[in-house]
Amino acid sequence: MRNSSTVSESKRTDGSSDRVNRRKVLAATAGLSATALAGCVGGGPSQGGEEGNATDETTEGSQGSGDATTTSGEYPDYSGNTLTVATWAGIYAEAFEKSVARMFEERTGANVEVAPAGGSILTEIQSAPEDNPPYDIAAAEGFFYWQGRNENLFQEIDTSKISNLDNVYSYLKDLRGTKYGVPTDGSLEGIVYNTNVGWEPTTWTDLLSDKQGTDRIGFEGAWYIYPMEVAAVSLDNKTGIQELYDEQSHQAVLDRLREFGQNVELWTGSFAEIETSLKQGIINFSMWYSGMGNAAASQQEQLGFVTPDKTAGYLDHYCPVRGSEKTQMAHDFLNHMIDPAVQSEWAKTGYVFTTNKEATYPEQTKSQYPSSNSEWKQVSIADFTKLSEYSSMFSSKFQEIKG
Repeated sequence: MRNSSTVSESKRTDGSSDRVNRRKVLAATAGLSATALAGCVGGGPSQGGEEGNATDETTEGSQGSGDATTTSGEYPDYSGNTLTVATWAGIYAEAFEKSVARMFEERTGANVEVAPAGGSILTEIQSAPEDNPPYDIAAAEGFFYWQGRNENLFQEIDTSKISNLDNVYSYLKDLRGTKYGVPTDGSLEGIVYNTNVGWEPTTWTDLLSDKQGTDRIGFEGAWYIYPMEVAAVSLDNKTGIQELYDEQSHQAVLDRLREFGQNVELWTGSFAEIETSLKQGIINFSMWYSGMGNAAASQQEQLGFVTPDKTAGYLDHYCPVRGSEKTQMAHDFLNHMIDPAVQSEWAKTGYVFTTNKEATYPEQTKSQYPSSNSEWKQVSIADFTKLSEYSSMFSSKFQEIKG
């Protein structure tokens, strides 16, 4: 991701939200057949609730200006319309461009303007007039979804207009619900490493072993939650990351993170810095995220990536932004995002995990990601309704450990 303040490779250093302006791609022949790309319009699945509340209901979305009329059995013609979508930056935005955005343009004639705003997504929405938002749709991992929902930055959606939700893993739908957005993708926390060290790490505790006496490591340094998750998972005292929600377990988590910290040569929010340091031998291993880690490993023999069996991760929702009038177009785009053909292409391009159970993965990642609801339940994804009261303390302690 990526990603937001949560994964700050995507956090723009200048605070701007430069947009990747796309030319409309209206290829005479698409890479996928019209049948494979055609979406269905119809009834939606049972409703899940918001994060921490499984009883919320979704309200009907209204038809906005500039939207086309939906034709049963296919997506409408949106030629002449532009949809602005805020995403995470870097490798993530590039993959999103090549897969999700391109395919929507090909199937509808629309122009999708991808804005790789990263960590600035919410602040850009907050600072804009409510009736003139900077984006029509925005990416939101757990913290952004929680904050955006609480500050009324997102519109409610009508799941009956998003038929592909039927095939999204029920565990991922129920995790935060689908009142304000659709679960689309994410990454797991794993280990990117220099293959020249001669051995492959398989567990988080391998980063504590220092087998060769020189195994200096890198770690996410922009935000506390993901390093804390790694510490909690590696303890294995409770299921997943339950230690983070239990005050009596906090000291053990902090102590474990300090253990990792003794080997940390580089705390950073930049994956580019991680890559450079690995290739130069400054570090040999680093905690990072499966989307970017797998992408780097696929391009460079010197780098490898593994996902420990016991790990955590983040899940993205994409949410219609308050004030956008392109309600129907936004619903069609969300439905498109979780189409199995689109998700399969996205997984192949960006190495992210996808949420539609009919999507397929490339060889490199298909053994890393869960393929059933029971397997998904083994992956820890933070619940910020439970974490919010501890956030300030964790953030402060994280800065001390890095220092």
